[in-house]
Amino acid sequence: MFPWRRASQSTADAETKPAAKRPKEILMLKFIGGTIGAIFLIGLIVVVLLLMLIF
Repeated sequence: MFPWRRASQSTADAETKPAAKRPKEILMLKFIGGTIGAIFLIGLIVVVLLLMLIF
């Protein structure tokens, strides 16, 4: 959508962060995202089951 933002962002990342740290950051973010997603789904199931019991 905004190609100039992507280009400037990638060059800024390349200058400020060493290449060796990026894979660890990506793995950490994937783990955190997956954990938050699992907690959200479990909570959603619990809420639906509670509503089924009430009504």
